[in-house]
Amino acid sequence: MKIYFCYLNYFATGEGMTNAMAVAYAENEEDAKKAFILKHLCNVFINEKHTQNCVNYFSHGVVVYDINDETQHAKIKNIMKDFFTENNIEYMFHANKAGALIDFYYKSYANYS
Repeated sequence: MKIYFCYLNYFATGEGMTNAMAVAYAENEEDAKKAFILKHLCNVFINEKHTQNCVNYFSHGVVVYDINDETQHAKIKNIMKDFFTENNIEYMFHANKAGALIDFYYKSYANYS
């Protein structure tokens, strides 16, 4: 099991703007993307067909980075710097490096309609 950072910036005319990010534990990037979407974006659907349609729809916009791959740290930090202080960001990387279990989720939504 690996730890991934997942991020979505989504803007839909008439619906608003969403920024969502979280860590996901999964075997690979595709499973991390699906776990992120199911847990944080499509968790209100009770019908399996609607849930799968939601996953298919959002999977095109979610970016996934392996937190343990130091070559991807700059990309993750670049996303997070618009929402969090440098200390908060470094704390997450430090906790991961120390082997701590990380549970991180953030979402902002603005309705422009």
